[in-house]
Amino acid sequence: MKVPSSLCEGLMEAIPRRCSWRRYTGEDLSEHQKSTLKAYSAELNKAFRYVRLQVVEGELAKAAMTTPIGIGVIRGVVFCAAIVVNTSSPRPETDIEAGMIGQLFILKAISLDLQNVWIGMVNVLGQSKVFKENGLINCETESIIAFLPVGHATNPKYGQTRRPSLEKFMVCPPSIQSTPNVQMVANAVLRSPSALNRMPYKLIIKQGDDTSLEHPSITDVHLAVSNPTVSGSYLSHWLDAGIGAVHALLALQTLDSCTDKDAIEISYLLGEENAITLTSRAYNQQ
Repeated sequence: MKVPSSLCEGLMEAIPRRCSWRRYTGEDLSEHQKSTLKAYSAELNKAFRYVRLQVVEGELAKAAMTTPIGIGVIRGVVFCAAIVVNTSSPRPETDIEAGMIGQLFILKAISLDLQNVWIGMVNVLGQSKVFKENGLINCETESIIAFLPVGHATNPKYGQTRRPSLEKFMVCPPSIQSTPNVQMVANAVLRSPSALNRMPYKLIIKQGDDTSLEHPSITDVHLAVSNPTVSGSYLSHWLDAGIGAVHALLALQTLDSCTDKDAIEISYLLGEENAITLTSRAYNQQ
């Protein structure tokens, strides 16, 4: 899986500002914000095979988000996107793509000075009904696995974010663990949202063949997920891994050793008991 670098511009800077906001003012987005998000969603839909974003606004967005969900009612939302998947598409590619397309949209919204929150899996039954009744998804072949409301938070300076310490989830050669490149990649992935803030993976960073300890080239970033939990018809840990892969991708693109940003590839290896290793790999031009 690859994401064109043109879809990643300006998103790395949005990562430190990412939080989860659940209360919004109801103020409409500007025309620039709405048109930018709609155009960006259309480009994302071209880049992914098994998932797409369906954007709604105004009263329809309000109707969807005021339906009670597992974390309560999300009020004041006037713009949101649903992650729509084909029910017959292969696993775990679909779950991973869902996490990736959703997080790219989230970061784009943040870059436009908007706030947002992931609403995933078990929380979306009522919202899906609103979309089905309005003919926005194919009831026979498609389903919604997450919603992404965006808008103006009632308190934009406060949002929920919880992160474990780096030591608890990073595996890296001790000789390069504290170097700027490794710390940047690790902190980017550490800021990834995940279901119930579980951070369900180990971050494994591998050094390239160079001998520089101050600025080592990082060729592989692995997210190793084991025993994912079933949530609805999709595995939330796989979706979380896709979200983390986006942050790893954006961090890799900023490294001097990554000379071909469009060549970064995200692949997976499926093991026993639905364990998965997701790899972001940078291929440098010679």
